Amino acid sequence: MKITWSSVCIGLTLLFSSLNINAQTISLDSSFNSNGIVNMYVDSANYNSSDARAIKLQSDGKILVAGSKFNSFDANTTLLRFNSNGTLDSTFGNNGMAQNIVDTATPNGNGESKWNAIGVQSDGKILVAGKAWNGTTQAFTVARYQLNGLLDSTFNGSGLVQTLVGVQSNARALAIQNDGKIVVVGSASINNVVGVLVIRYNTTGSLDSSFDFDGVAFTDIRTGGDGANAVAIQIDGKIVIAGSSQLSPTSLDNDFLLIRYNTDGSLDNSFGMGGIIATEIFNNTYDEANA
Repeated sequence: MKITWSSVCIGLTLLFSSLNINAQTISLDSSFNSNGIVNMYVDSANYNSSDARAIKLQSDGKILVAGSKFNSFDANTTLLRFNSNGTLDSTFGNNGMAQNIVDTATPNGNGESKWNAIGVQSDGKILVAGKAWNGTTQAFTVARYQLNGLLDSTFNGSGLVQTLVGVQSNARALAIQNDGKIVVVGSASINNVVGVLVIRYNTTGSLDSSFDFDGVAFTDIRTGGDGANAVAIQIDGKIVIAGSSQLSPTSLDNDFLLIRYNTDGSLDNSFGMGGIIATEIFNNTYDEANA
């Protein structure tokens, strides 16, 4: 598909016209935290920064928000649950917050851990995925919480599983299959090669050996590096990821990326070129799919 400047202008004109027509029908919901907005310090004592990365609604209308809290030395994973009216849910974790140190760095060791994705199982248990960096290596990190905000010890014995692929791996999205297996996607750096990483876990938190033989599928497309930012499961069980692919380490050419995997972790040759589609939107620009 070729995108021209005129088509962009037409699209923007239609967009702004639509916004102008509907502008007066949009207002903040005063029934949500009295003014429609929740803006809070997770670490209210020290007023350190907080970062929300993912949101999910439970079937009862309660709102899950995942991200991280930064203190003077490092960042720690943070999961919050709000009532439907915008107040923190005191029945979850510690007054609505579940904060866990999932990296192995000392308190002043500049470790960093973040949740980037949330999923809710059919039984209501909460899955989160992200990264844990201990100052040297960075691992895919997945945790499962009970409905009360405590880690679920039936998941890998501790509620937490970390999978190190190469020296740097970062989980950015997750999806739950109909059979309960957990697909987590992101990127990894192996021997200075950055590629798409897809890992499938069993419901117990162990690696699923029926997926690409060891539970881990690494796909290297271009020398500049590739990564996945989103994942969806088709009705037939095939796995689709979206992200980006860079032509070379020095190139400014970064393209939209779609990859489809079969249920066994192999690339689906009926999709694109060998399971892969890289789409250039504009020449020599940074194009990236995030959802």
